[in-house]
Amino acid sequence: MNPTHFSPAARWIWPSPGVSGAWWMFRKTFSTDSLSVCEAQLKITSALHHIVFLNVTLIARGPGSAYNFSKVYDEIDVTPFLQPGGDNVLAVLAVEVDPGNPSYPSLFPRSGLLAELVLSGENDTRQVIASDASWRVKRHLSFAADTPTVF
Repeated sequence: MNPTHFSPAARWIWPSPGVSGAWWMFRKTFSTDSLSVCEAQLKITSALHHIVFLNVTLIARGPGSAYNFSKVYDEIDVTPFLQPGGDNVLAVLAVEVDPGNPSYPSLFPRSGLLAELVLSGENDTRQVIASDASWRVKRHLSFAADTPTVF
């Protein structure tokens, strides 16, 4: 993955210390009050697996298969799923890398989520919502961390 495809505001995020094999919920609430959105593009990737929701609508699962030295990311047009002129919620469910799993130890040495939502408006106005320390994170207790990962 070429890091220049994301703005400098986007950061790899993950709770620390984590729990191997656990699923985590990431959430960012944002407003479109100050912007008449014409287009909304989401770029997202994770170390192992993620499921993306915008305003409770399932948007995507990913990322595509790749090695860490050439990580892929999804680019999704989420314009139809925005609530114009109000609050919106971007939510991601992601699994933590299990270093004890013999299938993944060298491919995924650490867990992480990287996301960036670019809202483009009239007159070249833009708003960027990037993964950073301001995102809410909570462990999803409905998934047992000691359950073997099967993909």
